Amino acid sequence: MQDCHHRRMKTEGVAHSEMGHASDVRAAARDGRARSASVARIRPALGANRSGATALIALMLLAMLGMLSACSRPSAPAPTPAPSSSAAPEDLPETNASQVIRPEAGGKVALKDGAEVSIPRDGVATTAVASLSAARSAPYVPIPRSLIGRPYEFRLDGDLSGVARVRLPLPSAMTPDQYDLAAFKWNGQAWERIFARLNRNALEFGTNASSGIFSVQGQWRKADADLGLAMSAAEAGRPTVPITLTGQYRYSSLPTLQNEFVPAQLTLKLDTSGGTGQITGDDSRDKTLSTATLWFKPDPAQSRGAIDFSHVFEVAPGDLEVQPGSTNYVYAVLSVEDSPAPTRKLSTAAEYTQVLPIWVNGTEVVRPALPKEPPTGLRWHVRFNGQTMAQRPVTGLTLPLSEFLSSAGLGEYRVLLETDVDGQSRPVSNEVQIMLAVPGTPTPTATRTPLAGTPAAGTPAPLIGTPTPGGPPPATPTRRTPPGGITPTTTLTPAATSAPIATATATRPGWASVFWADQYLIAPGQCTTLHWNVQNVTAVYLNGEAVTGAETRQVCPSQTTTYTLGVRSGSGNQDYNLTIAVQEGGQPAVVFFAENSTIVDGQCTTLHWETSDVNAVYLDESGVAGVAIKEVCPDATTTYTLRVERTGSASVKKSVTVKVLPADQIAMQFWAEQYSLQPGKCTNLHWQVEEVDAVYLTTTSGEEGVAGIGSTQACPTGASQFYTLRAEADGGDRTATKRLTLSVLDPNSPGLQPTEVVAQGIVNSVSAIADADPVAAGNQPGFQVVIDGLNPLFKGTGECCQTVVNLKLTQKQIDNSTEIVDWPINPGQFVEFRGVCTGNTCTLPVTKPYLKLRSN
Repeated sequence: MQDCHHRRMKTEGVAHSEMGHASDVRAAARDGRARSASVARIRPALGANRSGATALIALMLLAMLGMLSACSRPSAPAPTPAPSSSAAPEDLPETNASQVIRPEAGGKVALKDGAEVSIPRDGVATTAVASLSAARSAPYVPIPRSLIGRPYEFRLDGDLSGVARVRLPLPSAMTPDQYDLAAFKWNGQAWERIFARLNRNALEFGTNASSGIFSVQGQWRKADADLGLAMSAAEAGRPTVPITLTGQYRYSSLPTLQNEFVPAQLTLKLDTSGGTGQITGDDSRDKTLSTATLWFKPDPAQSRGAIDFSHVFEVAPGDLEVQPGSTNYVYAVLSVEDSPAPTRKLSTAAEYTQVLPIWVNGTEVVRPALPKEPPTGLRWHVRFNGQTMAQRPVTGLTLPLSEFLSSAGLGEYRVLLETDVDGQSRPVSNEVQIMLAVPGTPTPTATRTPLAGTPAAGTPAPLIGTPTPGGPPPATPTRRTPPGGITPTTTLTPAATSAPIATATATRPGWASVFWADQYLIAPGQCTTLHWNVQNVTAVYLNGEAVTGAETRQVCPSQTTTYTLGVRSGSGNQDYNLTIAVQEGGQPAVVFFAENSTIVDGQCTTLHWETSDVNAVYLDESGVAGVAIKEVCPDATTTYTLRVERTGSASVKKSVTVKVLPADQIAMQFWAEQYSLQPGKCTNLHWQVEEVDAVYLTTTSGEEGVAGIGSTQACPTGASQFYTLRAEADGGDRTATKRLTLSVLDPNSPGLQPTEVVAQGIVNSVSAIADADPVAAGNQPGFQVVIDGLNPLFKGTGECCQTVVNLKLTQKQIDNSTEIVDWPINPGQFVEFRGVCTGNTCTLPVTKPYLKLRSN
């Protein structure tokens, strides 16, 4: 025992630490072999002699051997030695290995999959421990390449005086004739390429670094692509800038197909490196603005070919999170899943200058909201008859005009936004013009002039959005775009004023990316314009008539009419329906809505209304202009009522309910463009969540993180399919979840009752009623939702729903079925419902009922 004590003291001594470390490893190996041999000799004796004395002696010998073996172990654990080079691959560790390396012998550390680092003799100055492990998480891979296999991390707890040889294995399917393979080292911010040679099924190279993360990266040689990115001109009624990507995908060997198609992922990214293209895939430095998926269809009978494609990204002011007037660069990335190492390509850069749309609304000039409020350095510039009248810092979303109009009188007023860029004043918006011609009864006309200081060709500074008096376009995707506009005339109201009345220009709904109209609710005799824009298709039809892929057409329906755009493409056929509602009974057309009908306590929203050819307009019994907006900040759920009067017709009332959630809840919007589909059809899901840490979408392929505002295509395969949106805030302390269901109905066997219908339409009005369920005993309070512009998707055998329905909902259905009834429902919103109808009166059925929003 004293000898054991002396040996332990020697091992722990500082002067002998390195020598003891290595000698103890060798001693442990020798003692382990001796112990195994002793046990092998004792076991036959135990089997041959069953006497108690012999067994006792054997047990004592075993105990003594255990004590001697314990003495031979060092007090501190030594690193686990890797098997020698002669060890079989199955004896090597899977993910972590370590080895003591002595200067006079060198050595290597290896893993089961063939990864290894070899250190030559005299490769280290002093005895050191080398370790090799599979990296737990891979750093970001450069966008044009893909990670092959897994990355490996090498560490040496000493100095490497020579050059170590690193061997990175290749998967069996990866060969240099099929793939462009290369070795890379992570430098902490990006991957650096290393010259390496191919040795059978591995890449080998030398390194003089004592630590590092190494990987094999590459891409398929049998395919390539060219991409170009260009800014498109802004279009009237579009609150975003179109950025068009065009390209060609070429392959010289048939790629891996998924049901005859090859998925191609498009990503639009903001480059923060000043246009030098240093895009790493790290979203903390290169923000993703938008994503989309295309489906290429190669001809399986041909081993080579080319596919031309294009896609339009929509960018809103809030997407970039940059100051107005500043110039940035955007890139597009194409990732084609055509092989185990996908084909990846980076597009050319497009220069983007942040410009804001402004518009006149009533007696105010309105601007869009920005991610940083109030913006720094931004100011209003007001000119009167060509001379500067005022320059004021921007503090809110509006600039009241009453002060300028009353002090200067008749003449021409021009307003724009400007800021200082590189020490010079630069306009960063369009310019609006207001003309006062008659004292006391001014009739200004809102117009738009070209932006001053527009960059020359090749350096586009496109205008985001279009001035829309009476109906502002959304500044970011978080604000609601009105479903349609009414062209108003001068309106006499009880609150008579000399305020200017601007002509309203309608904007398209945010969800209508393919087929939309200028106005969805018109008076008898009025007209509206249909728009559509589809690309990469084989044929397009409007109500059965062949048309081009991008077109406009004026329609003047005498009654509520549904128009169908049929799109035929290689990936399938899809119909888009749009309904124009004609106001009946000689009543005035009225549009009344809130930008956000659900807010959190402490937030505000904006009410919008538009009327035409009326005598008086009242908001909650206070006289207002016929076309105007008003910001409201309710501290509890509140209903606002707009009453419109015109000679010869009864008063028209429209109500809007703003729901106020507690301050600790998350406001979430999640909707589909269609909820009941024919087999094989698809629809688009949309969501909008703000001021949260993370958002997750669960689809058929699992849960994945998504942007707070986005959309995706959904193609249900079963009778019912669920999609769930989940948001987290405050580090996960606050969460919110919303789920929607898509159903598949066969039109030949829909499974509907004779009086059942699945239909889409536009909410005309919502009113409270005392008894929403006359069948149940007693009064069942609830609401009557009047829906017009009806488009039946599926119908039973009975007659129902030609133009307008009155859908009755009990308060109990609203309170107890959050996944069945979206509430509040307000006028002007697009909805889809499944109801049981008698004449024009409908209720929700007992099985599979729903009333869901088709926009936000």
